[in-house]
Amino acid sequence: MKDKSQLPNCELIQILKDANWNLLREKVMQDREIVRYLMRRAYVKDGLLFWRAVEGIGVAAEAIDAHKPGYAAEMVRRYLWLVNDESGGTAWNASEVIGSIMAHCPKQCGHFHWQLANLIKDDSLSQGALWGLARLALVSPENVYPVAELVLPLLESPDPELRGRAVLVKALMPDWDQLLDKTLDNKEFDDSVEIELYFNDQLKKYSIAELYHPHFLFK
Repeated sequence: MKDKSQLPNCELIQILKDANWNLLREKVMQDREIVRYLMRRAYVKDGLLFWRAVEGIGVAAEAIDAHKPGYAAEMVRRYLWLVNDESGGTAWNASEVIGSIMAHCPKQCGHFHWQLANLIKDDSLSQGALWGLARLALVSPENVYPVAELVLPLLESPDPELRGRAVLVKALMPDWDQLLDKTLDNKEFDDSVEIELYFNDQLKKYSIAELYHPHFLFK
């Protein structure tokens, strides 16, 4: 299908490469078809440009919602419907996109916290859902607090990708300390294992040990 956007794809790609979110806000208000391009670009998880597209969707949703209230929430609902088996569709990387929209629009979309957290139960969506919860915790921890029961068990996951992301969410939610099950097994894990995460417009590898004290997120 031909892209209906008036902005050439090469210019959009450059905006993403530069993480020029102010320019993206300006362009998306002139041409909302850009959002469709970003959504298509987020189908393929192929490194930094994928994550910039995910971020861009959140940026665009926030900009449009300021002029068209309800837009961001409708986008989240659409993605949630796509991950529903009954939709018949495939929402590739939907949890990352939902998390980005919620993080950029916490007042409008924070109430979808349970829906995002429940995506942890799907193996194909779990890593993105945990990343989304971490992003939301940075701006609206009150919307993450209720879903502790779905995140805390993963602190003992044998999968370092899940455990590392759960460690990060927990580190951003100190109020969860009182909720920790004192009977959890005190297993030994290799916290030197590195996982790749996107924050502050950068895609980097962090050891799980670093995620217990994620000061780097507040730079």
